[in-house]
Amino acid sequence: MSNPNQYHRVATAVERAILRSFTTRPLRGHRITSGEVRRRFALCEGIVGTLSALGWSTVRIADHVYVYLIAEIDGAPWEPSNRASWVISHKRGPS
Repeated sequence: MSNPNQYHRVATAVERAILRSFTTRPLRGHRITSGEVRRRFALCEGIVGTLSALGWSTVRIADHVYVYLIAEIDGAPWEPSNRASWVISHKRGPS
């Protein structure tokens, strides 16, 4: 990632993934602590590093970081796709 805009895209995706994760995977009976925010950030750092090492583009990393973060939080195994490309699906309304 040599372009500062690329860093911004990934940083924004990580921030949104962490915030969203507290909605979809709340802490049972506990307040959100700075320690839990740091833990989820560290998980995202690892995810971004893994995907970046595989040669994924920043757009692709940003599109997938939330899904892999949830897998990490849930303790589910995940393995990044090694496909060279992917297609983003867009919802279409009535024509």
